[in-house]
Amino acid sequence: MVRLRWIARSWTDSLVSHLKQVIQGKLFIGRITPKSFTDLQVNKLCEGLGKTISKDAGQEVLSDPKGLNFPWKPKPLEDVLGDVVLNGEGAELSRAEALKDKHLALYFSAHWCPPCKRFTPELAKTYAAIKAKRDDFEIVFVSGDRDEKSFKDYFKQMPWLALPFDEERYEALSSHFEVEGIPTLVVLDPAGKVITAKGRSAAAADPEGLEFPWRPKPVSSLETVAGDLNESAALIVLCEKASDQEKADIAAALAAPAKEVAAEAEKAATDPELIFATAESTDGNIAEQVRKLAKLDQSDAPTSMVILDIPEDGAYYVWAPEGDKVVSETAVRDFLAAYKAKTLTRHQLG
Repeated sequence: MVRLRWIARSWTDSLVSHLKQVIQGKLFIGRITPKSFTDLQVNKLCEGLGKTISKDAGQEVLSDPKGLNFPWKPKPLEDVLGDVVLNGEGAELSRAEALKDKHLALYFSAHWCPPCKRFTPELAKTYAAIKAKRDDFEIVFVSGDRDEKSFKDYFKQMPWLALPFDEERYEALSSHFEVEGIPTLVVLDPAGKVITAKGRSAAAADPEGLEFPWRPKPVSSLETVAGDLNESAALIVLCEKASDQEKADIAAALAAPAKEVAAEAEKAATDPELIFATAESTDGNIAEQVRKLAKLDQSDAPTSMVILDIPEDGAYYVWAPEGDKVVSETAVRDFLAAYKAKTLTRHQLG
């Protein structure tokens, strides 16, 4: 029996018709999100619970219209990476030997991409700085170039290793790590586990690589997570005008709840349900933008706390403090609990 669930789109009838021809009754389509056609997910039935097989099955439908490779189960990362890497001279090296016991940063980039061409020389400086301090690190270029000549010309500008040019491999790795745009820098630990998919912003914020391998912090600065606000809910404390001691107390108040949320996400092998961030500097304009979005720009309070939930149709929630208006750990936990219980007043951005 085939069970299909989807959000209506103009192409749904033809898509379902095609899928009915492909699926032979053992699997079902878990969902089609409103984000894009390629968000189609295929789930395997397992005692009533769905286990995700592919997060990019929509693309697989397009590339495998006859369903010959259904259910499009992704290959293990080791198989996709292949056996060899290239050095700067173009010589093939054993990937296993070249990367043994090393943190690996996969650099998704392409010569035709202007942001990539700007970032590559900066990344090269960070690469040199890290290499000067430690040897358990390597970057490997994953080319999104349109042809092998472009790949070779671009790779000549890089001081690290590369995977051989292979468009199918590029697509497979992009799918594996859910790369949505380039340049992207994905950092893996020596066991192949993802440390961060946000190596680009981490390298830009830490050009000397002093904090490499850039493990995500439970609480970040608003500036470093600004690019994630469109995709993740975020609890933000705006404390630009607070004293240094007050900022230290706020950081301490956020630490335990943020670590608990991160631990829950790691246990479930998923992204944290919330980002935790503070805006401490009066120099940045991101805090100012958040204040305007949350209509807090006219407030004279030295500290404000807000949950931005842009993915939830542009919702936001403002902390309504009681008593001394101190952002304590208790205040943070109470705010979080009310958010999860949906008892906060919902405001709409825009």
